[in-house]
Amino acid sequence: MPDGGVPRQRELRVNPFLQSWKPKKQTLPVELKEMMRLAKKYGLRLEGLAFSRQIMRSMPMWDHACADKAAVRRLAAMPNATKCLMTKHRLRTVGDFADLVENADMAGHNMESEKCECTSCKEIRERTGCENPTACMSRASRFLATLAPRWDPRGVHPEDYERDEEEEPPEEGAEWFDRRITIHGHMGDAFRIFTDEDSPGIQRIDMRPQESEQLVVVATDGSCINNGQRGAIAGAGVYVDDNHHMNASLRLPADMDQSNQTGEMVATLIATMKADET
Repeated sequence: MPDGGVPRQRELRVNPFLQSWKPKKQTLPVELKEMMRLAKKYGLRLEGLAFSRQIMRSMPMWDHACADKAAVRRLAAMPNATKCLMTKHRLRTVGDFADLVENADMAGHNMESEKCECTSCKEIRERTGCENPTACMSRASRFLATLAPRWDPRGVHPEDYERDEEEEPPEEGAEWFDRRITIHGHMGDAFRIFTDEDSPGIQRIDMRPQESEQLVVVATDGSCINNGQRGAIAGAGVYVDDNHHMNASLRLPADMDQSNQTGEMVATLIATMKADET
């Protein structure tokens, strides 16, 4: 059973980079000790703006690295119900939990009944020996609710509407800006280094474009004096039309890289932010 949310069973401890538990370093071979040291030094962890459901569902649910630890501890304090998910249903991944929860939406299921006789509940009882599938569906849903929104496979994620945008042809003379942010592939593709542990990204990002009837043509550019040299000074500019409220120009802050390329990126960011305000 989980002890304070951390599973004691070895079979539930899958990977310390995917979960919150840490191995005892003194028992590790020298090579693994060095690997763990370097991983910590360079901030190796799961990070990204959005993840595919394949990646989210393949994550281990027990001791999930991006779950609310206090909420998990509260759920772990009810051992009998949690034990059924672990030993009878043998749920391991986020996908396993999500699949069980989906049974609650099946036709004929009664979430108010401990002895629901719907097809799903009958199949679950026969396959797992679970005495109360309804209660286990509810508890599995509560476990999923402990996940950071960015890691909960339920609901709408960027990959849902990114596919729709790919299917729509752009207007004549225009090209789609590639605004896809979803990481696809294996969970190993979601690891990053040089991350900031103090500001983990947990909220789900809404990248759906705001519909607008007005087409605005914006010119952006960056400029730099003494580009590539010590003492370089860079700026950014946005222009739409004479006296237009989106027009802007600024000098880049001293703590930014002073280059023409940085100015161009800042100008694009400013134009985007000002467009969102209109």
